[in-house]
Amino acid sequence: MYARTGITQDSLKGMQFTPEQMKLFGQVGGNTLGAPGSNGFTNLDFDAIQNMNRDQFNQFKYDLTRPQKNMLREYNAFSLY
Repeated sequence: MYARTGITQDSLKGMQFTPEQMKLFGQVGGNTLGAPGSNGFTNLDFDAIQNMNRDQFNQFKYDLTRPQKNMLREYNAFSLY
């Protein structure tokens, strides 16, 4: 059974993290966003996420760790206010 993340491509549209948030987010596992970033950089790319098809986006969500999913949800909740 898979838990619903509540994360959609639309909810990530226009999202930006500060350098500190990017470092905290870390690397996205799997291969949906390519190889891990080097020298402390993450492979998280919000523009690439917007260009994913449905299967790729579903794989991206599956590749996220629980803390990463929480971070995306919290950012979206905060940005609504």
